[in-house]
Formats: sequence, C-alpha cells, structure tokens
Amino acid sequence: MSTEIAEYSPTAAALAELRQKYEQAVFDTTTPNGMAKAIAARRELREVRVNLEKLRKELKAPALERSRLIDAEAKTLTIQIEEMEVPIDQQIKVEEQRKADEKAERERIEREKMAELQKRVANIREQAVSVVGKSSHAVAEIVRLLSSLEIDQTFGPLQAEAYAAKAETLATLADMHTAALAQEAEAERIRIEREELEAQRKAQAEQAERDRAELAKLREEVAARQAAAKAEMEKQMEEERQKVAAERAAILKEFEANQKLIDEQERLRNKMEAQARAEDEARTKSIRDAEQAEIDRQRAEIEEQRRQVEAENSIILAEKEKIKTGYQALLSFVERFGSDKEFAVIAKQITRWLDGKNEQVAA
Repeated sequence: MSTEIAEYSPTAAALAELRQKYEQAVFDTTTPNGMAKAIAARRELREVRVNLEKLRKELKAPALERSRLIDAEAKTLTIQIEEMEVPIDQQIKVEEQRKADEKAERERIEREKMAELQKRVANIREQAVSVVGKSSHAVAEIVRLLSSLEIDQTFGPLQAEAYAAKAETLATLADMHTAALAQEAEAERIRIEREELEAQRKAQAEQAERDRAELAKLREEVAARQAAAKAEMEKQMEEERQKVAAERAAILKEFEANQKLIDEQERLRNKMEAQARAEDEARTKSIRDAEQAEIDRQRAEIEEQRRQVEAENSIILAEKEKIKTGYQALLSFVERFGSDKEFAVIAKQITRWLDGKNEQVAA
C-alpha cells in the first residue's frame, strides 16, 4: 500500500499484513482459546494504531510551530496595515455616508414634493365633496374657482392626473349644480304651496270666525223674535182671555133670560180657545223648525271644514313622506357605500348633513 507521507510507509506495510490476518477473522470468544486469540489480535492492531498516532504528532509538531509563527507574524503585520488602512477607510466611509445622507435627503424632499402634488390633486377631487348638500350658488362658486385653476407644470409628473381630476370634478359639480337647482326649485314650489295652504287655512279660519259670529247674531235674532212672538202671543191670549171673560160675564148675566144664547156663547168660546191653541202650537212649531234648520246648516258647515282639514293633513303627510323617503335614500347610500373608500368622504358628509337635519327637527 502506497502513501504520500513517506514516514507512514512502514505503517502502511504493517497494515497490509494485518489486513491479511484479521480482515475476515472471526473468533470464538465463547472459548478461552478463542478469547485469547481475539485479545492478542486487538493488542497487535492497537499497538500499530498507537504508534501511528505518536508518529503523527511527531511529524506535525514542527508544522504546528511554523503555523503558530505564521499566524503571529500575520497578525502583527495586519495590525500595522490596519493602522494605515483604518483612517483611510474612515474617510471613505464618512464620504459614503455623506453621499448616502444627501441621497436620502433628496429622496425625502422628492417624496414630500410628490405628497404635496398628490395632496393638490386630491384637493381638486374633494371640491365636489365640499359642497354636498349646499346651495346651487355655492356649487357654482366652486365651479368658477375650479375652472380658473390652471393645471401647469407645477404639478410635475401628476399634471395629466390633475387634468383628469379637474375634468372629472367639474363634470360631477355640473351634475350637482343641476341637482341643486332642481332641489331648490322643488323646495321653492313646496314653500309656495305651504304659503298658499296657510293662506287658505287662515282665510277658512277667518270665514269660520265670521260664520260663528253670524250664527251667534242669528241665534240672538231668533231668540229675540221668539221672545217677541211669545210676548205677542201672551198679549193676544191675555186680550182673548179678557174678551172671553167679558163675554162670559155678559152671557152669564143674560143666562137666566136666554139659556140657548148662553149655550151658543159657550160653544163659540171653546172654538176660539181651540183656535188660539192651534195658532200658538203652529207658531211654536215654525220657530222650532227654523232653529233645527239653522242647526243642520251649522253641522253641514262644520263637516265641510273637517273634510278640508283632513285634505290639508293628507297633503302635509304626503310631503313628510316624500322628505322621509329622501332621508331613507341617503341613509341607504351611507349603509351601502359608506365602507367603500371611493364614497367614504361623500358618505361622511351625508351623515353630517343628516345629523344636522335631525338636530334641527329635534330643536
């Protein structure tokens, strides 16, 4: 067996002999003779291995000393080199750090510029949100201001985006202005209708007051006529009673002379009293019928006023329902799109507007 280390050649030769002796050897260690042979074989192999290790250390010792000297000398030289290298390296690192800081500062300034440009573009888009729920005049003023905004080179790389934002926002504002005009026209129409209804209610109330005064006056006149008729009737009855009494006295005075004449007078008296009672009852019935007719007329007027009030209430309820439907539509928009980033600002403005309306209603 050959080896690159010449000093290991005897060991390699001994190993070849030992391989022939023991490579396939099997010992019967269950017997004293077999155990003795196994121990002898182990001892022989161990001696070769121990001698090899001792030789290795002897051969390596000079190499280890040289390696130590190589490392120590290299360390000394490295220290001397670093004494000159480190100051230069520090100068280089200071300059590299300065350049890195300048680059970072330029990048920071560029980021701030870009953020400011993005903010300007976002401000253009937010113009439509700023006038949500406001008057058409306010929307028109924002349109005027935005139209006068010049999209120049100060927008830098976002100039095209700023152009698009301005065009989109102006289109949105135009729609909002049209909607605001329609809403204001509808509000004005409702206001005029309310004023007309209020004027009608006021006129009806004044007419009702005049009717009540006229009815009271009529009742007073009826009462006066009834009192006059009653007094006249009582006067006539008194006169009739006095006349009858006078006639009765004359008849009684002449009774003894002419019994037949007395009977005739009695019949005439009964007839006159019956006629007087019939006339009295007729006058009483006429007065009662007139009073009932007046009461029926008043009831008809009150019923007509009630129907008018119900009609007015129906109109008011319809208006309230229309307003409620509008509020519900806005609430549905907030619930459906409030979590979308695109509509978050609009939903927030709508919510604030609805809260303001609720506070006005509560007040």
